[in-house]
Amino acid sequence: MENLEQYEQAIADYEKALEVQPDSHEAWFSKGVAFSQLKLYQQAIVAYERAIEIKPDDKFTIINLGLVKYEMGKIDEAIEHWQAALQINNKLVEPQLAIGVALYNKGQTPEGLTIAEVALKLDKSWRYLQRLKEELWGDKLLADATKLLENLQIKALLSQTDNSKETAVEFEQPEDELDWETDEIDEQEWLHAAATNAIFDFLKDPEEDIYTLEDGKPFTY
Repeated sequence: MENLEQYEQAIADYEKALEVQPDSHEAWFSKGVAFSQLKLYQQAIVAYERAIEIKPDDKFTIINLGLVKYEMGKIDEAIEHWQAALQINNKLVEPQLAIGVALYNKGQTPEGLTIAEVALKLDKSWRYLQRLKEELWGDKLLADATKLLENLQIKALLSQTDNSKETAVEFEQPEDELDWETDEIDEQEWLHAAATNAIFDFLKDPEEDIYTLEDGKPFTY
């Protein structure tokens, strides 16, 4: 109940802000987020569409519009929005995974799995439902994502990724075994060693002293 009241208050605040600055993309976007969290999807669509009119290339608003459409059962429209976001940036993980989930649950299993695999290879943190919730995925999309993530092919992919990372950590060279040639040595430490180590005593020989006052103050320790 507390969260609902917070979103309602936020909407009221955004409406006041829009009275002063009606073309504020941020206010319209945030208003859309608040409406979507209240599951007032039609109002969320109006807010998101207005935000897109102001800033047509904002991929995040376009993605969120797709999330709302999906919860309303408008799957094909949601996919179109996510595809539009990918036209702006084809490396975005969220719309790729969302499309994969949508296709998988529409019965287009091979296509859905292929797209989802590409997305999860880019960033496997999208496998976690908590991450999806934080990105405003609604109940329907979360439920459908769970079905896809339970697919054996997807599980195998994620397992391979985990094992590869563990292997990389296992063979990582310990810091205390680093080759001295690649280890960084502090300049002052090196100068101190040169000044105090007997192996450098020959430098104290007057014949080796080519230093003059014009060169500046010599190093002493």
